[in-house]
Amino acid sequence: SSPDFHLSKSFFVSESPIRAMCVSGTDLHVGSQQPPFLVSMNMETGERTDVGQNNISGQVTSLMTVDSTSYLVGSLDTHIRLFKSSSQALQISGHQGGVISLTPSSTSPNEFFSGSWDGTCRHWNLQGESLDVMEGHENGVTCVHHPCGALVTGSSGENEGGQVVNSKMRVWRQSDDGKWSIVQTFSPHTQSIRDIQLPLGGLLGPLSPVISVGNDGSTCMVDIMEGGKVVKGVVQRLQYE
Repeated sequence: SSPDFHLSKSFFVSESPIRAMCVSGTDLHVGSQQPPFLVSMNMETGERTDVGQNNISGQVTSLMTVDSTSYLVGSLDTHIRLFKSSSQALQISGHQGGVISLTPSSTSPNEFFSGSWDGTCRHWNLQGESLDVMEGHENGVTCVHHPCGALVTGSSGENEGGQVVNSKMRVWRQSDDGKWSIVQTFSPHTQSIRDIQLPLGGLLGPLSPVISVGNDGSTCMVDIMEGGKVVKGVVQRLQYE
């Protein structure tokens, strides 16, 4: 049977909308739309630290846990920042638009991926070195690195006559020289793809799925692998109002 969940604690963080969250150790890190943009809350004591007051000049739109004391911050000022506890350790530059997605590498703890409004997904290491740039997306990019080794990206689409079109999911494979190339492109959603995540555990029986959510009000489970080959298939679709 499924466990019962109940509210343990609640924290007031900001008057403005919350855009991203992650946890490192006992600290909850929250990114918001208005200054101070980044706040850390100790989940045991409730102590609050306004981390982004002097460090970040645009709203925080993505957060990623690195380890028990470190985390990455992506913001609309185009930069990625590595924080250790409450101190900025590194600023990573390269994107030309706001950073809206951060995801860890499933194969290397020293690497991660970022998606941006500049239409690119970038592969980095934690020293701030750019390892590859995946171009050609339709505006905003969300991404996830699957345990099977595939990189999956989703785009927000293009505006044509007031309608969003061409939002696409792409599956990428890495070659021996470390560069990424597209092996499949398909469109599980009719409007912008807002996020792509892994199911718990990453694998689901014989499937190698990702979970995507879109502005069309649907959640899709898409199997990206079958017998070692990329497939185009929506396994399950949940539709909401």
